[in-house]
Amino acid sequence: MIDTLIAELTAVAYGPGPLTIRATALLHPLQALLRYDGVSITLRDPERDRHEPVIQRGCEPDDTVVVTELDAADGLLGLHFRGSTAIPAGLAALLGTVGPLIAHAVDPRPALAVTASLVTATYAGIVLTRAGDTEELPGLPGHPLLTRGSPTLAEARACLTTGAAPASYLAGASSRYAQVTVLSTADIPPGHRIGVALLSTPPDLRDLTHHELTLLGMRLAGRRTRDTIAMMDVIRHKLGVSSRAKALLYAAAHGLYLPAGACGEP
Repeated sequence: MIDTLIAELTAVAYGPGPLTIRATALLHPLQALLRYDGVSITLRDPERDRHEPVIQRGCEPDDTVVVTELDAADGLLGLHFRGSTAIPAGLAALLGTVGPLIAHAVDPRPALAVTASLVTATYAGIVLTRAGDTEELPGLPGHPLLTRGSPTLAEARACLTTGAAPASYLAGASSRYAQVTVLSTADIPPGHRIGVALLSTPPDLRDLTHHELTLLGMRLAGRRTRDTIAMMDVIRHKLGVSSRAKALLYAAAHGLYLPAGACGEP
């Protein structure tokens, strides 16, 4: 029975699917062997210093609760027993064996890596948190453009906090632009990691100059300069679109602009 349980938990822990789906899939093999009355799995939110529930079923205040730390995931597994339900003999030893598998199944870090994999040819990345901090993104190195307090990260945070993510834009100097892609991860428990910022090779710039890319960023931010109309006509011709409005839509959709907040005025 224990070997079967370990095999089933391993399949769940290393299988595909969102974290919450994997957490739910853990319950059937656990309950079949342990016969608990209720179960909870929580992950610690370090910025609020509390545990947030990933799953919670059948839990009552007067239950006897056996708690196991899920160290790798910074979480807790709580098995609830009530009334005449007997706590299985050797439960602590069994949980010591399967705990690491459960921790792996609900570890949010692989989910962050999966989100990052949605963008091709990334060469650097960072995780942004609710409180303004950053964390390493599993599988990708950091980069000077993604250091805490940088204009590039300030723009990424603005995209996340205003609900503008997913978004992409350019960063860096004209000789070595990077494309920044911002994706939300707020739905990954425990919730304090609000998004990722990823660097990849920029797309075809369509011969747009640094000045023109900056102007596009200013126009997308609702700002104008005296040469806006004339310059936008040049830009729309380079982009092969029929109007200035379509040029802005194209630039926003393809990340072909330097954000006004990050780069300043031309």
